Amino acid sequence: MTLTIANEEAQMLEKDTNELEIVKSINNSKNSIAPGIDRIPYEFYKFWMKKYKQYRGNEDNPTVKKVKSITRILLKVYNEIENDDLHNDNFVLGTITLLYKKKDRQ
Repeated sequence: MTLTIANEEAQMLEKDTNELEIVKSINNSKNSIAPGIDRIPYEFYKFWMKKYKQYRGNEDNPTVKKVKSITRILLKVYNEIENDDLHNDNFVLGTITLLYKKKDRQ
């Protein structure tokens, strides 16, 4: 087992996150799974991306001008966290909930 990564992989990890990576990540995420500690399900991000695409091309409508791209918002957040060293121990927190079978509840 190798415990190191190749130079090429290390260089890739050093780069800023890009918008395409975020889009791919959201599109490849499964629906109907438990949300993280922020309680925001993937369907929320998918819905926002879909609505943003629908609104594009209709920028003359004042309401549409207020709609922002969720991927651009996330891109800014992710890169600020990485570049400004804003890592927090809470980023690795999760919630575990026990689910009992119908007749096995104790």
